[in-house]
Amino acid sequence: MIRSTIRDNTATGGEGGGLLDRGGYVRVSHSTISGNQATTGGGISHAGSLELVNSTISGNGSTGSGGGIYINGPASILSSTIADNAADSDDNGSGSGGGISSQYSLASPVLGDTILAGNHGGQSPDCESSSPTSTW
Repeated sequence: MIRSTIRDNTATGGEGGGLLDRGGYVRVSHSTISGNQATTGGGISHAGSLELVNSTISGNGSTGSGGGIYINGPASILSSTIADNAADSDDNGSGSGGGISSQYSLASPVLGDTILAGNHGGQSPDCESSSPTSTW
């Protein structure tokens, strides 16, 4: 996906309000994903391989984890901004990782030249990872 905008969508009772990947390769470049809502992964929910370059993920929300991005596979996030997203948007204590929630146990996502700030919700407002090799 190049030079695109995905905004103001809702995945009612599901995942990936803006973009859902269940096992493929997704490259998002020079794009904006904003204002989307889901149970998990308000902006993006992915279980394949994700490459996010020069893009903005903002203003998304999830009632569970991963307000901006829910990761369950290899991910590379470069020269991007992930800000003003919210996990646990219903305030019931069931979510974390307002910006990024990584549940991929083999490795943490790779972030380079990326702003990850101003996200909120849950115990880990900006990011949380289940990987034993987390180096945020």
